[in-house]
Amino acid sequence: MTLQPTKANFATSIPVAAGLYDDLNRWAYPTVARMLGISTIPYDLLASAPYTSSRLFQETAPKAGLTPFKVPLPIDWSYARGELTGQYEHIGLGTINDGSGTAGLQGLKAMLSPPTRTGCGSPINTGQAHYVLDTAEFALNRWVKTGIPPAKAPRLQVDTSGSAPAFVLDTHGNVVGGVRTPSVEAPVAVLSGLGQTGASFCFLFGTTTPFSAEKPATLYPDHATFVAKDGRDRTRGRRGFHPPGRRG
Repeated sequence: MTLQPTKANFATSIPVAAGLYDDLNRWAYPTVARMLGISTIPYDLLASAPYTSSRLFQETAPKAGLTPFKVPLPIDWSYARGELTGQYEHIGLGTINDGSGTAGLQGLKAMLSPPTRTGCGSPINTGQAHYVLDTAEFALNRWVKTGIPPAKAPRLQVDTSGSAPAFVLDTHGNVVGGVRTPSVEAPVAVLSGLGQTGASFCFLFGTTTPFSAEKPATLYPDHATFVAKDGRDRTRGRRGFHPPGRRG
């Protein structure tokens, strides 16, 4: 998102530079906004089904004394319209989790058959990092409000014995260590956060390489085996790294 702070918020956040705000407001912020081509979501998109939650927030927020507003974004909205019509594949994996299991199923399908029409050289990383990000935001907010610090996560394991550092990989090709989401503990694909080729921000998106059709059948002989393995890891994930009250 691209939000310009108010003068008061700027001064509170960076008091040593408070005197620079007027100059930044005169040329810097407008210049960046023009360069990025920022704009707010068009009404036709906001009225579509994927933005139901946004419309509900607009309706509900004033009742809580809040003033909702549209955030200016550097997005070509024609691509968003293309997703609705099926012209482009939707690659946003942070589906709202309503507890029905739909979001988890969508995430699983995205690892089994990741989107390809993304402009990137390979399918992007479709792992469950958005759950971890949601938890980080929840924990940060709780820390500020109550003083309860976030859980400490183990680090990804790195091998420094060679000429260049390299991640330690498990038998499936996924990195060892870090926050162990079900997508790496009950895997159906090799997930990587390393960069790749392609346009725009592809170098940030990592890759997904689905297992062969035979491998999941070997790892999980039946549905119950997979559900049990995936469920154990979701329970373990909740111990500090899964949003409270969420079910995949």
